[in-house]
Amino acid sequence: MSSSPSFGGGNQGPNHNTLEVVVENRFDGSNYHTWKFRMEMILLDKDLWLVVDGTSVRPSTTNGQTTWDKRDQRVRASLITSLRDNQMHLVTSAKTSKVVWDKLATIFETKDITSKVFATIRFYSKKMSEK
Repeated sequence: MSSSPSFGGGNQGPNHNTLEVVVENRFDGSNYHTWKFRMEMILLDKDLWLVVDGTSVRPSTTNGQTTWDKRDQRVRASLITSLRDNQMHLVTSAKTSKVVWDKLATIFETKDITSKVFATIRFYSKKMSEK
């Protein structure tokens, strides 16, 4: 297996192969909710979720900014490397992990809701035509 960036921090025991799971299950555009849940759990485990959800904001002090920037870069790299090549173009301009996360949510949450609405309409249309 080729080397990939580590998430850093968290549990790194001998049976802790979190990164391998992500590499094998990269986001390809069709598995958004599974990918989203998996990434959230990994980032929670690594104590990095607060950077993505906006709870941890970039501090105003230079020293605090450096530490926060490093954490954000680690999360951003982890998110982007968990995407298949056909999805990376969506986030190449994103400068923070939160922007990566929000951009993917905007694209794929909307599509999913639209798909559900159309599926519901099709379902009820079929039910009505059977009567």
